[in-house]
Amino acid sequence: MKPKTLTDNSLWFIESPRWHKGKLWFADLLDGEGQIKTIDLEGNCETTKIGSLVEGTPKSLDFLPNGDLLFATGVSNSGKGKLGLFCWDGEKVSEYADFSGLNSKSLNDMVVSARGRVYIGSIDFDFRLQEQPRPGRLFMIGSAPLRGSLRDRQVKVVAEDIIFPNGIVITDDGKTLIIADSFRRCAIAFDIQEDGSLSNRRIFAQFREEDNIMPDGICLDAENAIWVATFNKSVVRVMPSGKIDRRIDLEDKAIAVMLGGNDKKTLFISTVGELSPGSKEQKPTASILTMPVETPGAGFPA
Repeated sequence: MKPKTLTDNSLWFIESPRWHKGKLWFADLLDGEGQIKTIDLEGNCETTKIGSLVEGTPKSLDFLPNGDLLFATGVSNSGKGKLGLFCWDGEKVSEYADFSGLNSKSLNDMVVSARGRVYIGSIDFDFRLQEQPRPGRLFMIGSAPLRGSLRDRQVKVVAEDIIFPNGIVITDDGKTLIIADSFRRCAIAFDIQEDGSLSNRRIFAQFREEDNIMPDGICLDAENAIWVATFNKSVVRVMPSGKIDRRIDLEDKAIAVMLGGNDKKTLFISTVGELSPGSKEQKPTASILTMPVETPGAGFPA
C-alpha cells in the first residue's frame, strides 16, 4: 500500500508533528518567520495564532500532561527572537526554560514524558554554513509547577556526543529513551533513571551506508518498533532488534513521522521537495502523507 496525500505542496518545512485532540499539530519552519499549524483528517489546515505571540522561529513542539503546548524557538530569518522553550496555555505564551549561556546553535526535536519531563536535543554547529560538525547534547528540563519560576525548571545536560540529535521517543513504561543521530546514521537508546537522568547508552539501530538511511524524525509503536523518516526519500520501520522490518520509498525527502488518528493506526509522513534556502523564487514543496498501519502508536510523544 502506498501513502496517500493529505495535503500537497502547500507547506514549507514540516517538523515535529504531534497528534492531539483530533488534529495533527506541527511547526512549519520556513513559512515566513515560522508558524505552528494544525491539520485534520479531511485535510483542513489552519495556522494558529501562536507564531504572532512570540519572536523567533518555532522549531519543535510537544504537549505537557495538562495539555499545554511547549515549543522551542530559534532566531528567525530577520534576526528576531532567541533560543528558548515556551509554553502556550491556549491564550498566552510564557517562557518555560532558559537556555541562555548554554552555547548551542539551535534546539531541535523534543519529547515530553508522562511525568512532565522535557528532553530536547541541541545542534551545536551550523550545517547550512558547512561548519565542521561538533557533537550536540541532549537536555532535560524536570517537571515543575507551571506557575513556578524559571529557576524551578533548570536545564540539565543528560547526554553528550550526539552529533546531530533528531527525533526522540520514550517507551510506554517510561524506562527507555531512543534518539536519532542523523550524522552517525543510527538510533541510540538509554535507560531512564528515577530522577530522569540517562544511563546504559547503546545502539538501538545502526544503518549501513548501503541502506541509504539518514534518520530524521521518529515515532514509536506498540511493539516498541520505531518508524524512521529518512532524508533519503523513504520511511522505515525498525524492530527492537535493530532489523529493518519494512521500507516505503517516497518521491521526496521524509522529514518526520507520527502515529495518530482515532486508533493511532495512521502513519503521518512529512516530506519536502528540493530546497533553495534564501532563494527569492523558493516555493512551498512540503506535503503530509498518510498511510494505515497494523500496529498502533504508543509511548511518547503520546
